[in-house]
Amino acid sequence: MKHKGDTEKLGDLGILMGAHDWKEAMKYAKFTFSDIEKILVAIEGENDEAHWKLIVKLKSGKIGWLDAWCDYSGWGCQEGGKSGIVDDYDKARLLIREIMWNESEKIEFDIECTKGKDI
Repeated sequence: MKHKGDTEKLGDLGILMGAHDWKEAMKYAKFTFSDIEKILVAIEGENDEAHWKLIVKLKSGKIGWLDAWCDYSGWGCQEGGKSGIVDDYDKARLLIREIMWNESEKIEFDIECTKGKDI
């Protein structure tokens, strides 16, 4: 079920914080909205289909990631998620490629060019 504000501007932290699905997905994050400095990638999920996926730069300088899902009936019935925080860009790249993203999504998040730079 979609709720007003869920998908308009996923790069805008304020919009993300107000979106029902993202609030529910963030229950599985090892970081909070207030820890986020910048959204790097946000993929809107859909009940019983695609997962809600998020990659962020944290205020600490580390990279946080989230992968959460719910069944067709929505949050509160069958749901789950996984999350992590890494401080090494090589580890972040491996996690993103091997754990978070499946090949069908064709997501390429290359952070190598950002080493030592502001993401």
